[in-house]
Amino acid sequence: MSINKPLKVNNHISESKSPVTKSTITETIGHGTNLVTGDYSVGATGFLIENGEFKYPINEFTIAGDFKDMFQNITLANDLDFEYSTNSPTMMIEGMVVAGK
Repeated sequence: MSINKPLKVNNHISESKSPVTKSTITETIGHGTNLVTGDYSVGATGFLIENGEFKYPINEFTIAGDFKDMFQNITLANDLDFEYSTNSPTMMIEGMVVAGK
């Protein structure tokens, strides 16, 4: 993905009322999952989103939480296209714990 010009984020993400900084995840790295408690931790890379636009790439950050909380806070967009063998709409998950430099 090139960031030579401002890219607009889907409306459901940019209109979120959350005061927390938003990001989009493009890749996950490794994982740690406790299937008994539902806790997980995963490394990620992606882009920082400010004012509905992709600002710059970010990497080496960690996402952690609980699967139950994650699935209860998913908002799906209406942008599902069946182009590949595996397809998914854009998802927004509020309240995730993100840490990094």
